[in-house]
Amino acid sequence: MLLTLSILLLSLGSIAQSPKKYFKNGFYEKAFVNAIDKQNRKVKLKSKLTDVIYPSYKIMYKKHIDIVMDSESTWDDSYGYFLRIAKYRATVTHPGVIDNLQDVYKDKSVLDILANKTNQLHFSEMTNAEQFVEQKRYDEAMTLYKSIAGRQKAISHMPTLSKRLDFIDIESYMEATEIKMGDELIAEARELLSESSKERANQAKDLIRKAEIYRPLSIEEQELRHLADIMIGESWIEEAKRLIASNTKQNARIAYELLVRATDKRTLTNEEEQLKTKAYNLGLSRILVKTGADTKGSSAEDLAGHLNKLKPTPWLAYYTSKNTDLTCDFEMEISDQTPNVKLDPIRKQIKQNSRMVEYWEEVTDSTGNTSRVRKERLAVAMIAIFSQTKNATLAWSITLRDLRDGKLIFSEQKESRYAKTNQYVSLESGDILALPENIESDVSLDSQPFPTNKEMETIVTNQYLHELAKFVNGHRNHILMNN
Repeated sequence: MLLTLSILLLSLGSIAQSPKKYFKNGFYEKAFVNAIDKQNRKVKLKSKLTDVIYPSYKIMYKKHIDIVMDSESTWDDSYGYFLRIAKYRATVTHPGVIDNLQDVYKDKSVLDILANKTNQLHFSEMTNAEQFVEQKRYDEAMTLYKSIAGRQKAISHMPTLSKRLDFIDIESYMEATEIKMGDELIAEARELLSESSKERANQAKDLIRKAEIYRPLSIEEQELRHLADIMIGESWIEEAKRLIASNTKQNARIAYELLVRATDKRTLTNEEEQLKTKAYNLGLSRILVKTGADTKGSSAEDLAGHLNKLKPTPWLAYYTSKNTDLTCDFEMEISDQTPNVKLDPIRKQIKQNSRMVEYWEEVTDSTGNTSRVRKERLAVAMIAIFSQTKNATLAWSITLRDLRDGKLIFSEQKESRYAKTNQYVSLESGDILALPENIESDVSLDSQPFPTNKEMETIVTNQYLHELAKFVNGHRNHILMNN
């Protein structure tokens, strides 16, 4: 226990050491940083600080430069330690100190060694990159080119070092390699297009697209891409013909989409346009809308028009017996009743309510100055909430039947509802600030008008039409899957 405490005290003592003690204990970088931090904030030079700054920097400089000069050091290590000692010196802002610290950017022997290492590394990477290009390993070559380019860009901001480098026009090498990469991709695309296959044509398009990333396409290569589009379009058309021949609605819808995509690639012939029309007519699900015998609301024409306007897919079409003589696939019977409007009696609820409220308070400090301070407190009160609701309801039903086999798809009874509630709150006892903000406290129920009965009927009817379309659209898969 005593040993642990002793170690803890020693560690705490080291944290609080002065720059001179850091130096004495061999923590030269920490001694330098702490001493510089203190000297930078002073106008006059302090010998107790400079006596630490100069010798610690000299030791640090030798340590870093030894690594730069070591022939066994990698370029990354040499360059990293070169920048590290430069950054230590850059932390010095006191003019009386910085001129007495050796500047690595002006150390010719260091610059010559680092430049020589850089040139050797570039020569080695260039040699390897050229071999990769010959082997058509372009990605590996580009990785080396980018390495050289990044290194040259970083060093270009250091005039004393960059003028010692054998700079390479790396951009021209990268451009030439990208052209070769594009040429290889185009050659592969041409090979793929020698086969009449949608899959091959799509693969060829992907290769041409990649080639365009590396270099601009020639006119001939652009025409090659157009050829791929035509080949894809042709294969889609052949597939569409096969699907239509199956004479099912689901396949007809797929065929129609294929023909539409083919239209994006080229102009369809008259025969193909007729094929597209045939696919649409075959794939369309036609629904005959009628109203029930007890309906008292919307007409079949209005309902069909509403559903056609809000349908989420082009593969559904709603008709009535008055506007079509086509054979329909389904019959949808809808019945809706007259809206019912009712005003409920006034309700009263007594309850405790609390909420946090902000307020400003005058505060005087020890010097006599007064200021306003924002504070919070909990406000509590017993409150009375008066409420009254006006309801509008509309009952409706819907049935869908498959006309081809008489099968019932669904049958539902529904009610649409709209309610308008007015509220008024008053204080029974306690803090008035506890009154809820979302309930009217200044206007009584008598002064809060409701919509008229006619307005309520219109609102609930629109609500019903919205819910009807939402219900039908939610069941569209049932309709399309039964084809």
